[in-house]
Amino acid sequence: MSNVKDFFPEINRPGEYVAFLNIVVPTMEGSAYIFMGCDGYSEFAFQIGVEPDESPASVIKAVYLLTENKDFVQHMDKGFTLVFDRFEELSERLEAVVKPVNGKVMFNKKFHKKIAAPLVSSMSQFLRKGPKR
Repeated sequence: MSNVKDFFPEINRPGEYVAFLNIVVPTMEGSAYIFMGCDGYSEFAFQIGVEPDESPASVIKAVYLLTENKDFVQHMDKGFTLVFDRFEELSERLEAVVKPVNGKVMFNKKFHKKIAAPLVSSMSQFLRKGPKR
């Protein structure tokens, strides 16, 4: 096995690389899927929405909603890349959503994990301990 570290693109500004993720939460009515984005530069979390499933329609809808998020649009003019850890079967549809607004999609599980790690960690801590007061 190689000792070479995984290569990740350098992140130089807010909005350049954003991890797209969803968190599954059990509810009395079944699972709820919370869609979020995490900025790779600032670690800012974009709350996108909650859906009853992670169907292709729900994923595409969440990406549309992200591209309309008031905090997200601040950086779109410089271009952005949404980083996914899955949903490769939707690549053409995802590209069709983000390309007109100066975006790209990337499928890279390790890079996604690196970008999303601060958000996932803080959410895990919150769920274990509750909010800081």
